[in-house]
Amino acid sequence: MANLLRIAFKNGFKVVGYDTDEAIRNREKNQAANLYEIINKHPIKKIVVLSGWAHINSRCVGEDKGNVAMVKYLQYDYGIYPLTINQTYFRTYPLNDTADIGDSDWYLINKESLLTNSCNDFYTISTIKNTLEIKSDTIISISLQNIAEHEFPISLRAYYSYEIDRDNTAVPVFQKYISQKSNNSFFPLNKGKYVISYINSKNYRPVQIETITIH
Repeated sequence: MANLLRIAFKNGFKVVGYDTDEAIRNREKNQAANLYEIINKHPIKKIVVLSGWAHINSRCVGEDKGNVAMVKYLQYDYGIYPLTINQTYFRTYPLNDTADIGDSDWYLINKESLLTNSCNDFYTISTIKNTLEIKSDTIISISLQNIAEHEFPISLRAYYSYEIDRDNTAVPVFQKYISQKSNNSFFPLNKGKYVISYINSKNYRPVQIETITIH
């Protein structure tokens, strides 16, 4: 996710949020309303929406009250029928003939190619095994001993220091939600210089900021 945002900023995309703090049962409807407001403000722009799996399942989410996907509200309330691409369907390529798939590692396949019922228009398919493996130089321990108990839950975030120094588009390299008081936590990080930010998850206030270097 962080690398996706870095590429978006690099290529001139304007990144905005559309999620809502409303109760869970209103979340899908309010997400759709927020997206419609963004679309109305930029009627001639092409918009890419990054969403969780369940929010874009236009055909596999139940239609009973309180169980309607965000993409369905876009269709019902605003007449918008977006193209949906499921990026969480990672698996090695299992389909009929792999002789003509070339040298790429990732592919888009349409819903008709799947052997099971489909929920989206397209799916990402990987030819690489263990695509979700996290690779890093080391696992480091982050001390939480100086964080008062009343500050929890916290969001622990690691940023590249040069991104923090450069502008306000820094995105976390890694982040973790810590629900209750603990003495330490662990991050998989590569060699480099990082800014570690401890954020109170209730009021989004920085509790502590420090810089670390991994050799």
